[in-house]
Amino acid sequence: MKKHLLTAMLLTATALSLSAQQSYTYLFSGTPFTSIPSGGPTLQTIGPSETPVAMTIPSTTCPQTPTINLTRFAHNSGFKAKAFFSDTYSIEMIFKFDELNGYNRIIDFSNSGSDAGIYTLSTCLNFYPNGNIGTCPDAFDTTNYKQVVVTRSADTKEMRIYFNAELFSTFVDNANHYVIGSAPNDSIKFFRDDNMVTNEASPGKVALIRMADHVLSENEVTSSFNDFCTRITSVSEQEGALATNVYPNPGNGQFVLDHNASSGALLSIINMQGQEIYSEMLEGSRTHIDMTACQNGVYLYRIMDGASVNTGRFIIQ
Repeated sequence: MKKHLLTAMLLTATALSLSAQQSYTYLFSGTPFTSIPSGGPTLQTIGPSETPVAMTIPSTTCPQTPTINLTRFAHNSGFKAKAFFSDTYSIEMIFKFDELNGYNRIIDFSNSGSDAGIYTLSTCLNFYPNGNIGTCPDAFDTTNYKQVVVTRSADTKEMRIYFNAELFSTFVDNANHYVIGSAPNDSIKFFRDDNMVTNEASPGKVALIRMADHVLSENEVTSSFNDFCTRITSVSEQEGALATNVYPNPGNGQFVLDHNASSGALLSIINMQGQEIYSEMLEGSRTHIDMTACQNGVYLYRIMDGASVNTGRFIIQ
């Protein structure tokens, strides 16, 4: 009896723990910035911003070059929310800065009370005061919108940083610089600089912010990135009558593309620099793609079948 009771208690505790996980997404296509699902903290604007702003997204971000509504924030402006997490979290952002000179604040964990935080430093990613993290330079540019995901585990203090679904770098936050404090410093700010060394900021544009009180897995980050353009445009990447499926995705370079395109439709593969690296005319409903000579990373595919266009992504890892 005791064994069964203990098992029931453990199952109940596990269920409660899982049900307690919270994740809220904010789209910046219109105001107010309400969370999806509802119930998330209010996201407040800090300083001048403009919503909606119609922007054409470059093909190196979304292959269909959609024109979407998003929010433009001015220099040293940004957004603020009461944090529902402290030292374990995931933060996902889709944004770009318009200027990359010196330090530009991305995330402030201290409600403006500390200079520590996450910045760009020119085109690098900087975890001040610890320095640049990951490959530098060219982590950022002023053309492409990027999916940036930052996770932190309270147990290990490890932070994992992903750029467009790829693991960019890891960092162990032994000094607890990148955690949310207690009230009144229990708010998180985006793009707005702190009060210690001011104006380390850039104007820019943001399409999406997501906050969660748990660590997203690599599969969840990849899945989120595969849905990247769908979420910022609120429409599917696969428009028209064409249908496709690429598998395995992610894969090691050998992919299968199932499709219903007509014979003679054109398949193109494009790298994240916007360069077409492969093309062929399709025959039949299944095509084998050999990308084993290509570097690991994210690639775009586009099928043009008369007036119909289908686009998507696959990942080599």
